Amino acid sequence: MSSSRIKPLTTTKSFNDQQFNDAWEVIAQGIWNVLHKNLLDVLPGDLYRRVYNIILHKNGDKLYQGVRDIITQHLEAVARDQIAPALGVGARLRPEASEVRRQMAWEDYLTAIRLVGDILLYMVCGFFIPFADCLLLFINCDRVYTKVANVPKVYQLGLDLFRDTVVRSPRFPVQQHLHQIMLEQIQKEREGKIIDRGAIKSAVGMLLALTDVSQNNSLYVVDFEEHYLKTSAAFYKVESQMLLANCDSAEYMEKVLKRLNEEQERTRQYLPETTEPKIRNIIQVEMITNHGKTMEMEISGLTQA
Repeated sequence: MSSSRIKPLTTTKSFNDQQFNDAWEVIAQGIWNVLHKNLLDVLPGDLYRRVYNIILHKNGDKLYQGVRDIITQHLEAVARDQIAPALGVGARLRPEASEVRRQMAWEDYLTAIRLVGDILLYMVCGFFIPFADCLLLFINCDRVYTKVANVPKVYQLGLDLFRDTVVRSPRFPVQQHLHQIMLEQIQKEREGKIIDRGAIKSAVGMLLALTDVSQNNSLYVVDFEEHYLKTSAAFYKVESQMLLANCDSAEYMEKVLKRLNEEQERTRQYLPETTEPKIRNIIQVEMITNHGKTMEMEISGLTQA
């Protein structure tokens, strides 16, 4: 056997509560270090062997619940101490989008739960192989384990916990404030102001990655998109009235085409492609259809270009 292979701990016929607690304490500290980016304090080989020993003695359910609990505790603290203040919960001033992105730390969290998942992928295998070997084998093992145990894979578990503990937090109006900041930033861009598109793209990506299981769709579609389309319709309804009062027909058509191009570019930059035809339809309805058949016929040829 290659010296690079990780050998399992020597096992005994029994595995009492104290032995489990001793192993779990080390694993929990390792997971905590990963979640807090203290990677220099993580010893993967030691964690893999302890996970293996726990699973070998049929304590997988306790281990899985422990992982769920420690991630939940971490996210509860992050929501309370970091994200809620960053979103301006309880504050009078709206925070900057870039600061919200930094404090949400969504990308960092994804990296962390991938690492936690890599550690726990070993728990579903009956043997150990070098970390540098093909990760696909671990993923396949994970699929087998989760199918038998009827639980989400660790990575999916991490996403679900972020959804329920942070975005849809029962303690803090995180989702409400996040949506409001996103809508305000888009409004500012429509008014010609410069915004942090990267921050909005990150927030949209997060909502797309999180799933509402009951509706089998993303939080972007279930929770945000309707508000976005509704506020967009209100914006273009008001703008169309202002433009009609101040522009001739040629100028009005030019403004409509400009808005259509802007929305197409906005979708390309930070919104999903599925939103583009919906927002395009809103512009056509609010700025063309609702202002008479004559205007619709005059502009329709240009808008279909």
